[in-house]
Amino acid sequence: WYNAYSTESSTLRVGMRQGTLQLSPLFATTVWEAMVTNPLYSTLVERNPYNPAQLIASAANSWKEGITAAELGYLPPSGTQFSIRFFLRTDLFFHDGRQVTSGDVKFTLDEFKRIPADFFVPSTINIVGVNAPNAFTVDVHFKNKSPFHILAAGNIIPIMPKHIWDANNDGLWDAAKAEIEFDPM
Repeated sequence: WYNAYSTESSTLRVGMRQGTLQLSPLFATTVWEAMVTNPLYSTLVERNPYNPAQLIASAANSWKEGITAAELGYLPPSGTQFSIRFFLRTDLFFHDGRQVTSGDVKFTLDEFKRIPADFFVPSTINIVGVNAPNAFTVDVHFKNKSPFHILAAGNIIPIMPKHIWDANNDGLWDAAKAEIEFDPM
């Protein structure tokens, strides 16, 4: 048994139902693995801790659901039935000091859709495409309308730093980082 009341000031102990086998968000398969990795990254929106039925801003200042092609200013990807536009904060940075931009969000959603991480498949399965019309705006397009899309795209998937996970800047996870042996920690 671990002592949850350790006298070491730098120790946080959290009891979990089972251990973790993988600390890469790409290969997380259980809620317990996600509990370790997800707090390291931001999501677009969060649940209000005082009212979990309400969503509040996180990496996104605001969002607009059900935007039309006219509001988008471009034709959405073929098969789009519903779109959400997220307006990102301009004061959010990764731990290394790089600013979080729409390129990071687009990269993350595109790659979690392309390489279906077990834990995130339900969140990306309905995404048709993602556009980044400018550095702080992200449009997520879905196959059909659902009350859960804002949670899927905005609250479940952690925003990954593109400059780290795609160091060669080809728009894809670096091959070595997409291997199960890669330890991002």
